[in-house]
Amino acid sequence: MRWSLKLSVELETGETNTYEVAQVDREETFIAPASLGLSITESKQILAAVQTQMVTDQVARHNEALKACRFCGRRVRTKGYYGSVFKSVFGEAPMRLRRVWGCECRGAAHRTFSSIPTGENPTARELNYLTAKLAALMPFGKVADLLGELLPASAGTNAVTVRNRTMRVGRRLEKSAIAVPGMARREVSPREKSRLV
Repeated sequence: MRWSLKLSVELETGETNTYEVAQVDREETFIAPASLGLSITESKQILAAVQTQMVTDQVARHNEALKACRFCGRRVRTKGYYGSVFKSVFGEAPMRLRRVWGCECRGAAHRTFSSIPTGENPTARELNYLTAKLAALMPFGKVADLLGELLPASAGTNAVTVRNRTMRVGRRLEKSAIAVPGMARREVSPREKSRLV
């Protein structure tokens, strides 16, 4: 038996693009519990393929849509493109980001900016949150091992990466507590935590 998983995207123009994400083959006529459904490895590969295709399409659409300054309407000039990698709980997705010249109306005509402000280390908030939450409960090395077992993006995660992500989240929480007087004395709600991570 063979299953084909396809991902379809409908564009605003009405056009539909379909991508084959994965094929799963099962040759056994007589099945056993071990061959029922997806394996962890297959599910990681499927999630990583879906995430990669979605990120690639979203970034390409964003790059194409950025044609004029949203403040004055002048044409946006491109300096070039550069590669980056977006890390999430669903996998690492390569991105082709556009570097644009600033607009004169904002006093930034001689500076360039990334069309998507990802920073030096583009990581999804969910991955930072999950890493920090687990690191608060167990040693960094154990967190790295667990994430490596469960998540596609974490195949290369080590204890130092876990520590660095946790410290980054902690610094953000400290900044927000200092910025808002009295916040350090009260409990931070889960909704506020998700925005800070």
